[in-house]
Amino acid sequence: MAISNKIGLSSDEIRHGVAGALTVLKTWSITDQQILAILGARDLNELKNWVTGQVRNFPADLPHRIGLVSGIHAALRQRTRDNDHAAHWLGKPNASLEGKRPIDVMTGGNVIGLMLVRDHLRGGSSR
Repeated sequence: MAISNKIGLSSDEIRHGVAGALTVLKTWSITDQQILAILGARDLNELKNWVTGQVRNFPADLPHRIGLVSGIHAALRQRTRDNDHAAHWLGKPNASLEGKRPIDVMTGGNVIGLMLVRDHLRGGSSR
């Protein structure tokens, strides 16, 4: 669901935000499909366009998704500095997330899953 850039972000701002999010996501040892779902990209070509700054349109919630990835990363880093441990935590069923793996909650297709994981890590709830 691409929209025109009505919030006034430059292609450089999108490029840098997406590049930063990708740097974090790659430390989590997740698949390209999971990355697409987390950032809300339709396919790898769209993601590549965001990274190279060749973007005129992007999902309205992309900046929010980037911020949530950053928040999840920061909260994970408070728990552990070990990327393997963080990746293990993301892939392990969690009773506080209805028995689902955090990565599955985050890749559910909308920002609410990202918010739930971030808030869980921070010790709060977004419900």
